[in-house]
Amino acid sequence: MESPTSPEQSTQTVAFTPKISEAALPAGSRFGDYVLVRLLGRGGMGQVYEAEHIESGRRVALKMLTQPLGAARERFLREGRLAASVSHPHCVYVFGTEEIHDTPAILMELVSGGTLSELVKRNGAMAPTPAVDSILQVVAGLNAAYEKGILHRDIKPANCFVETGGTVKVGDFGLALSSVVRDEQALTVDGSFLGTPAFASPEQLRGEELDVRSDIYSVGATLYFLLTGKLPFEKQGVSLIAEVLNRVPDAPAKLKKSIPKELSSVVMKCLAKEPKARFAAYAALEEALASFSSATPEPAGLTVRTIAGLIDILFLGLLLIPFGPDKFSAWVLDLVEISEMFIYFAVSERLWGASLGKAVFGLRVLSQDGSLGWSRALYRTALFCMISFPGNILLSLSIPAKEIWAGGIYFLMLGILFSRARRANGFAGIHELLSGTRVVVKSRARLRERFQMKSPEPPLPQASAQRIGPYSVVEGLGETSNGRLWLGFDPALHRSVWIQVPAAGTPPVAPSRRDAQRPGRLRWLAGKRSADEAWDAYEAPGGGALADFAVKPQPWRVVRYWLKDLIEEANDGAQTDAGLALDRVWMAADGRALLLDFPAPGARNTTDAEPLRPQTFLSQVAGMVLGGGGHVPLPIGAREFLDRLRGEDRIGAAELRERLNRLIGLKCEVGVHGRILPAMVCGALPFIVTALITAVTLVIPYANAKYADVSNLPSYLR
Repeated sequence: MESPTSPEQSTQTVAFTPKISEAALPAGSRFGDYVLVRLLGRGGMGQVYEAEHIESGRRVALKMLTQPLGAARERFLREGRLAASVSHPHCVYVFGTEEIHDTPAILMELVSGGTLSELVKRNGAMAPTPAVDSILQVVAGLNAAYEKGILHRDIKPANCFVETGGTVKVGDFGLALSSVVRDEQALTVDGSFLGTPAFASPEQLRGEELDVRSDIYSVGATLYFLLTGKLPFEKQGVSLIAEVLNRVPDAPAKLKKSIPKELSSVVMKCLAKEPKARFAAYAALEEALASFSSATPEPAGLTVRTIAGLIDILFLGLLLIPFGPDKFSAWVLDLVEISEMFIYFAVSERLWGASLGKAVFGLRVLSQDGSLGWSRALYRTALFCMISFPGNILLSLSIPAKEIWAGGIYFLMLGILFSRARRANGFAGIHELLSGTRVVVKSRARLRERFQMKSPEPPLPQASAQRIGPYSVVEGLGETSNGRLWLGFDPALHRSVWIQVPAAGTPPVAPSRRDAQRPGRLRWLAGKRSADEAWDAYEAPGGGALADFAVKPQPWRVVRYWLKDLIEEANDGAQTDAGLALDRVWMAADGRALLLDFPAPGARNTTDAEPLRPQTFLSQVAGMVLGGGGHVPLPIGAREFLDRLRGEDRIGAAELRERLNRLIGLKCEVGVHGRILPAMVCGALPFIVTALITAVTLVIPYANAKYADVSNLPSYLR
């Protein structure tokens, strides 16, 4: 990476024109109020530079139009408006647009880690878990755009940008299509295709009307590339288009054996030629990918695993019927029985992720990295099958009541096998701890529930409205301890902003606040400090203050995410930036909880009070939105967590964050089936025990006495 060029260094002012479309401008060139640091890339419409704003010192990605003005100009500005309408942690943020030397420029968030394409080219194909983690972030960003009525139409690894910490963000909305305007075509007037054919859906190549399933196809092609390091179709030109339209690509699992077949099937479903054969929405795709991500899946409980095991035993018993005692000796039958169990579990769990019993209850066997190779599947199954050996040996001996002893030893071995099972280790048996595997609830997505609130459309400014910087003033939002707050409007990007006019002598925002890109903070867009004007512009998030949501109790499934947002912001330094106070909490229209730098509009001012500790802060927020905890049914884990918050023991921000992350991974509500099944099992338990005792003490000895061949049957049939 080239060394940054500071504004204090010698710069050359460039009067840029669109005629300069091929050559990159030299580092250190001045372009309006910016110093160009380095060229980041070129696209179909312009060049993107890393640039530094001379007055504020903020680094941005500056995209300038390099095509001749005219239709390209309007399309370029339209890209900025569409991208600016989306504010999401997994979308590249647009700060604004400017006209510099009669050249349109879009100012965007600078993402410093390159792209997913560069990452794969540098390090090779990604392992399944990090690949899925990356693509789930892409899906989250695309879904946020789709909820605004936007189709991207150019999803590919080169348009997925990676932060240094690993966060992935969707960018380059140059081909995005608003659902409000549906008469745009996929072809330009000269018939050339707009997009990247290797990642474009068949219907996009044919110029047909598109919906969200077209972008889902591109997401599948991107995941294909991340997993295999190859494109679904490698040819060029017309041959490439013919393959996209007509040929089914090789499945990822065929190219790389370490890719789970279920994950490979998800990718191939995304790449289906017909849109109706793909996932119909991003939520369905998230659900299918969730169990392959690094997010801790919900462990399968011992009750459901026991019932699933009984189904497997019954199924194995049916498979043993052809091996009758009149054909084979007891030793052979025992060997067949153990071999059948070994093959059944090893093959079914390796190929399909679950045996029949587990599949019935939606369970899945995973290794710690999210996949399950042959060696691990065989090792796991071999350890489990060892519990049958002592009982089978006893059954081959001529001793009284051998079935009773064999059954007792089998259940004793089973108890020993699961003696280490705890919720903390996912109810894992010893065979799972040794083999590094686990049984989890399949495809139970732990992705954030989208809590969209209805916000009234903000009023538009009058023609004679006052202007602050490039923004038109719409109305006042009140006085704060930091100055007066206004609702403004950006005429270039067609979006609302909050404008704070600070008291005289207030210094500019600190660099740490200026560059903050955390989901729990408002974006600082621009600002000015001079003898004539002083202001700071922030994004206007929509939504309402915390007090607006205390009118009626909110459900725990939503509140847990708000608490998570706030504690993550507190853990990332909000205590020093803004302080923890209830009047600074804002619930954004997209469901995020934000910490403001100033009291929220319409909130009761509590800023003069002493800042709250994270524990007290979370407790008070939860108490407000849950109605004191008495009006909303809460899971046991949530009640315990809230009791800890109200307790005397002090809990640090990092521990609070960890506990909330754990609660996010658990069910927040118990359904009807979850209530009925345990009640039925508990109610039936005395009858089951009585029946077993009767069978052991009466039926089995009677059957052995009357039917001598019963003792030669496999244990499953006995």
